[in-house]
Amino acid sequence: MASLKLFISYSHNDINCVQDFWRHTEPLRVNGTLEMWYDKDITAGDDFWDRIDEHLADRDIICCFISSYYISSGACKKELQTALELRRKNGVLVIPVILSPCAWLDLSNVKRLLAIPSDGKPVSSFTSSDEAWLDVYNHLKNASAKYMRLKDLSFSNKQIAFLDDATLLTKAHGNKNELKMSDIYVHPDVEKKNNIGSDIRMSFEKLVSDFSSGDRIALVGEDQSGKTTLAKMFVLMLKEKGFIPVYVKDEQELLQGDLASRVNKLFKEQYDTEYEIADYEQNRIVPIVDDFHKAKNKESALEKLSIFKQLVIIVDTIFDIDIFQEKTTIGFDRYVIKPLKPSLRNELIRKWICVSETANYDPEFINGDYMQIDERMTVVDDALGKVFGKNIMPAYPFFVLTLLSNYDTINKPLNEEITSQGYCYQALIILFLGKQGVISETLDSYINFLTEFAYKRFKHQSSLSQEHFMEFYNRYTEEFNMTEGKEVLLKKLKASGIIHISSLGNYDFNYPYLYYYFAGKYFAEHLDEREPENVDVLKELDVVLDNL
Repeated sequence: MASLKLFISYSHNDINCVQDFWRHTEPLRVNGTLEMWYDKDITAGDDFWDRIDEHLADRDIICCFISSYYISSGACKKELQTALELRRKNGVLVIPVILSPCAWLDLSNVKRLLAIPSDGKPVSSFTSSDEAWLDVYNHLKNASAKYMRLKDLSFSNKQIAFLDDATLLTKAHGNKNELKMSDIYVHPDVEKKNNIGSDIRMSFEKLVSDFSSGDRIALVGEDQSGKTTLAKMFVLMLKEKGFIPVYVKDEQELLQGDLASRVNKLFKEQYDTEYEIADYEQNRIVPIVDDFHKAKNKESALEKLSIFKQLVIIVDTIFDIDIFQEKTTIGFDRYVIKPLKPSLRNELIRKWICVSETANYDPEFINGDYMQIDERMTVVDDALGKVFGKNIMPAYPFFVLTLLSNYDTINKPLNEEITSQGYCYQALIILFLGKQGVISETLDSYINFLTEFAYKRFKHQSSLSQEHFMEFYNRYTEEFNMTEGKEVLLKKLKASGIIHISSLGNYDFNYPYLYYYFAGKYFAEHLDEREPENVDVLKELDVVLDNL
């Protein structure tokens, strides 16, 4: 186990206290718990401030030895501000050690921290200095153990796979069998909504970088704006900052019941640890609640989640106004996901064309990237430009990447008549099936099968058991001609990632949006009131519309 690196920030007037501290903490250095540094280790010829900054930036723990000398020193103030910034950005543990009576409680950024000795009692106020330093030693020992536990905390393999899953785009690239989110991710811009005046636009990276203890954030986005991807990025980036993010998507219970227990259960699933969530500091735990708008009782859910000092909720734009009119969301900062501006689309395109199974460092290939970027940027701009005014296809990564996937596959841009969000799904479906050898002559048969399957699933309101699926399949083959047998059909649909068969033998669409696409397609094909067979379908559609 690697040692934790500790930096001592102090005034040279208090060097005797540093030496006392060094002597009393010898066991923590001997057993490898701590590796300590202060400026006595600077040698002749070293740049004094550069060495200090170098070691400050590299520490896990920073002990600030607070005294009247410290709070009146410009150099110490600078080190303190750097320490607090590192705490905010990287989760570095900052511990004030109160040496003597002084006005440290008037330092707003310091008084919020847990100071030692116990209750912030100055070392000089103890009857015995040895007793004071033993108190400091015990606190530091416990804090180091907790911080080491946090530092050693790692994601489970299942969670790692989930966080890097590109979902619908997993099989959308010609140069890689399974695309990962890390292959193509770029930070979008978000806009902070202010009730008092102008909104503030910033990078999502800055939003997470500025995240600190006590923050409560609502991230709002349109359909396919990348809400779940950004929820995953919150998890990854907050973990790097020293927080313990827990991803919550409660589709079964709709955020009812004992949410604290559910968060603990999810923590155990998402992290490779023997500890419970209660064994960690509560001010580091951050539930990231995806699809919060689906909560059955939002006020109750937020009340139950209020036990966590930090919270991030992900909300669909269509529910945004209703949720933020409720008193329960007071105290939340609200950020809206923005479509990619041209510079970010350019970066996304560059990442897309650089994707391959193995990295390519050939200079000719790298130089050729610029031509490919320009070419594809023109394709994307042309396609998006035709529909911006109609608000059909916003420049979110999913749609941009689908355009690129389509262009690379059939080597021609989309035209105005077929450019729509629905076409993006259709293009991906055709690509997925094409990769499994489904040729144009049999494509319509697959599309029709999936459309009828989606309607059957809609009627069933859940995935189909093997018995129900076989019942559907047999009825389907009585009505429609099949170009390929059941085994071949299912093998290709599973391999394409369109259909998923669970370990229990239940049949369903692998991604909700593919189900929505085919169910919508079925209803769109049965809107003619003059056809008797459409009567029941139209009644069902009326119910759907009434429930919106």
